This record gives sequence, C-alpha cells and structure tokens, in this order.
Amino acid sequence: MDNCLRVRLDICLQIVNGMNYIASNNYIHGCLSTDGVLLGEGNVWKISRFRYIHRVDEVCEGWEDIVDSDLGAIAPEAWYSGEFSQKSDVWSFGVVMNELFRGEGITLQGFTPGQLRTIRRKIDQKAIECCKTNPKKRPAFATLQHFIEKQCNKSRYSAANQK
Repeated sequence: MDNCLRVRLDICLQIVNGMNYIASNNYIHGCLSTDGVLLGEGNVWKISRFRYIHRVDEVCEGWEDIVDSDLGAIAPEAWYSGEFSQKSDVWSFGVVMNELFRGEGITLQGFTPGQLRTIRRKIDQKAIECCKTNPKKRPAFATLQHFIEKQCNKSRYSAANQK
C-alpha cells in the first residue's frame, strides 16, 4: 500500500462513506476489520464480509463466530454479550482507522512535518473517541464522515499550495 498520507485519508474516507451508508439504512455490519476491506478496480476500496450484517432491530445470529475471528476489532459490549449496534461498528472503524495511520512509514508528499503531526494527532484523537468504553459516547458515522472529509480537504489544499 502507498504510504502517502493523502492515499490513506482517501481509503479511510471510502470506508467511512460505506459504513455511513450501511448505518443510514439501519443496518449493522458487525464484522468490520482491515482484512475485510478490499481494493477494487480503479483504486476503489470496498467493504466486504457481510456474513453477519443485520438490521438494527434484529438480533445478530452467529455472533460467537465474529468474536472468535476478529477479537481485536470487536467492541467490548459485543465481545462480552453479543450486543452489536451501530456504535459497535464505530468501535471497529476506530480500530481500522488506527491501523491505517499507525507506523512511522507514512510519507509527507506535500506536507510539512508539522502538518503531518497535526493531522495524525487529530486522527488519533478521533480513533480514541471511536473506542470509548461507553457506546453512547462514540461518534456517529455521519460525524466521522464529516471529520474525514475535512481532513481530506485540508490535505488537498496543502498539496495545491505546495505546487
């Protein structure tokens, strides 16, 4: 994967757009993780692993299988009792976001070191919000989508000013 910050922001935006679409239609994915996000034609990132998707008002069937397969990306309430919700999907998205932006190998390409640190700090803070223990304190996907769009716009503005 390209280590450019702008590329990772775009991947994150595509994932949050998909998750916001799922949530806005009153569905719960239940199994979001980085290994369930696949690169499609034309650099389009697709969410997969819809085996456990269900409507908000339905009980998640087979939740024990999810917990066994994706322990690191499962919210505590889902892990302990099988209580999947849109907020447990937000937790999983926070884990995905953290995995996308971790590591020292992210290249600047159009950013100053200070700009890179600022964006990464904001992303880290948002990932922490997504992984709050109390599900009610986690942001909604629409809020996350707005946040990521804002970071993408800042990165585009930064690149334009570097030319």
